[in-house]
Amino acid sequence: MYPIKISIIFIFIFAELLFASDSNSQQIDQIFNMSLEELLSVKVTTAGKTPQAISEIPASTVILTRQEIESFGYSSLSDILQNITGLYMINDYSYDGVKFGVRGFWSGVANDNLIILVNNIPQTKNVASNHPLPEIPVPVEAIDRIEVVRGPMSVIYGSGAFFGAINIITNEETDPHFYSSTSIGTSNTHKFFASVNNKTETSSLSINAASFHTDGIDQPIDQLVSNVKSLRNWGITSEYTTGGKLQMKNKYLDINGTTKNIYYNFVLVETEQGMQYNIPAYGEGNSNTYIDYNITTGYKKHLTEKLNIDLKLSYFKDRAWFKYSFIDDNFYGLQQLESNAWDFTIDMFYKPNNKINITFGTLLKSILDAYNLYDIPSFNMPTFERTLATIPQDEEITLLAAFSQIEYKPTSRLMFVAGLRLEKSLKYEILADFNNKTNMHKQISSIIDRDTIEKIPRIAAIYNINNKHIMKLLFGKAINRPSFFQDYLQIRSDSDVLQPEKIETLEFNYQSVLHTNLTTSFSFFHNKLDNLITRVTEIDDTQNYYKSFSSNAGRFVTNGIELGITFTPLNNLYIQTSGSVQNTSDERPEFKDIKVAYSPQKLGYLKARYRINNQMTASILGQYVSSMEPYWDTEPDMHTPGQTSIGRIGQKTDGYFQASINFRYNNLFNKGYFINLNIYNLLDSEIRYPTFTNNRWADKGTLGYGREFMLTLGRKF
Repeated sequence: MYPIKISIIFIFIFAELLFASDSNSQQIDQIFNMSLEELLSVKVTTAGKTPQAISEIPASTVILTRQEIESFGYSSLSDILQNITGLYMINDYSYDGVKFGVRGFWSGVANDNLIILVNNIPQTKNVASNHPLPEIPVPVEAIDRIEVVRGPMSVIYGSGAFFGAINIITNEETDPHFYSSTSIGTSNTHKFFASVNNKTETSSLSINAASFHTDGIDQPIDQLVSNVKSLRNWGITSEYTTGGKLQMKNKYLDINGTTKNIYYNFVLVETEQGMQYNIPAYGEGNSNTYIDYNITTGYKKHLTEKLNIDLKLSYFKDRAWFKYSFIDDNFYGLQQLESNAWDFTIDMFYKPNNKINITFGTLLKSILDAYNLYDIPSFNMPTFERTLATIPQDEEITLLAAFSQIEYKPTSRLMFVAGLRLEKSLKYEILADFNNKTNMHKQISSIIDRDTIEKIPRIAAIYNINNKHIMKLLFGKAINRPSFFQDYLQIRSDSDVLQPEKIETLEFNYQSVLHTNLTTSFSFFHNKLDNLITRVTEIDDTQNYYKSFSSNAGRFVTNGIELGITFTPLNNLYIQTSGSVQNTSDERPEFKDIKVAYSPQKLGYLKARYRINNQMTASILGQYVSSMEPYWDTEPDMHTPGQTSIGRIGQKTDGYFQASINFRYNNLFNKGYFINLNIYNLLDSEIRYPTFTNNRWADKGTLGYGREFMLTLGRKF
């Protein structure tokens, strides 16, 4: 009852503020009052690395502005992503944070099928070639704009852009300002944010800084596992909870700006996160700490009236170390991952006339060093001890790529797009020293050589019928290259060299204005995924045996439709509802009759926003995710509770509906102050995610947050 009483008090406060304000003011934020014609003319840079109208982008595109982020009360990047049509979240309590599936496919690796950029700079972590959100903790208060481009984007961005690209822009604000805010909430959550921005005709500077802390999800063990007694050998009793063991705290700083034709960007991130990995954590729990930074400088220039150039040089350093705590207070175990990399890109944009746009691009990327070190002697399993995988000091992992895309408009209503990317990873060596000073000691030197030049095409036709009806027919391919970590697992198991994962997508997209206040969108997509890399982990605690390896083992086909409706029945009421239905099938003969794991067939989304007056808004977000099955294991596991034969490693999870509400009051006392109350999971629905191979012990699946409150006070001036 206590949270409910608190919510009533806050709502009463907001009601008082409402009736004390000017009810006649009807100013509407631009993004909520745009017609489709206006919206389709909005420029997006993510799709082609240069400003481009949405109507001319060969992909399905979503834009979120600062006004929308504030109005709906998004509190984190993960909160934003789970409300984008086609995306759904899974939290397996693992070291790499929450992960997102896209259009019925979830790989289990943290966001390795979407490119995530911050200010047009890829945030790829080079050991695992993925995008874990704990290492991209961009505070929502710093975000001016998010561009989501769905569909294969490998022609533009290369490996990893399987399902699209997400670009988080923090440096678009044009007016000088200072902005600070403080938030408190349930689960001992608190955060602080401050930013300063200044722009002149020839230069700009933006600085964002933030800190965040939460104790995380607190759930009793019997809500996660059917037989608690099966975990007693790990020091787990029925009184065990996850409270305080899934905590997260981070610090974030970014500095970016421009001086004439030169731009620069610096980002520093430090994150500590609790985790439940393989077995439940003991005592204060497991923790993993990330310290990442990247530095970018670039040069943009109009060489001629028809030719522009963009040169960009970036350096990235990622470091993570894990402290494990299992069984008892004397347990010792650690793991470290680190990489240093740089890349250099050249992009050229040539417009010879009003009918043709040509983009050229090249990439040279080099991972200077990468290593994975772990030593966990307290398990008393030699395979967990004294292992190091790295590349030799005189070696680099080098990637070369070149691409070109041509846009041709024979008429003002019709446009064709064709693009091709050539990409090659040079051979490199991995040195692995397994189980040093144990009876299983082994040293391996292996050459990873993929001698194929990958050819990645895309074609599209876009037809603007009459500015109120636009059709797009899209075809594209994308790849996802094996990471250093996956290659290391491959040589450990003495398997064949891994090949890139591949996707082939055919999509038809239609957008229309049915009425001045009513627009619709429809997409049909057909995805074929091949060479999918799967990771298998096996533990035998009776014979001191551990094995983890990867292989190209998967082939999926997905057919789906997405429908969206946006309407404004009243001048200051905005409603958007969307949903998708998809069916994913595993094309391997032995899996033909087995439902694909982690693949909900139905997704639904609701956004509603009412501007009560010039200062106050109320909004609601809703999301529906249908039931999901966990991983189907082809080998029996005699040591995992509930899984003693071939089959599912856990229970099927039910579908759920989650609704959140947000109240915001701007310009309080006419001094630039604002107050915001967000209530997440208002109905306290049970959100359950299916068991994954990282947490087989949790056969019931893992649980998401229940009802949560967040109160924010801040000022802009």
